[in-house]
Amino acid sequence: METFTLSRKELHRPGLLKGLCSGRLKNAQVAAALGITVRHVRRLKRRSRRAAPPRSCTATAAARRPGGCPPPCAPPWCGL
Repeated sequence: METFTLSRKELHRPGLLKGLCSGRLKNAQVAAALGITVRHVRRLKRRSRRAAPPRSCTATAAARRPGGCPPPCAPPWCGL
């Protein structure tokens, strides 16, 4: 089983994403509750659907993920 950490700000995301994927909540409602844009909610929903079986949401999609590429000015020893 994979372990991950959610910040206080991200703590409510899994439950809200479940409600969104089940159809009980709308994108605008989740965006207002989380203080993010509707576009970002759509991205989270898309990422949760890719990470899980159809019609289900996972908490891993709710957690922040690090960027894909290190910045161009990062020194080679930093491990990014």
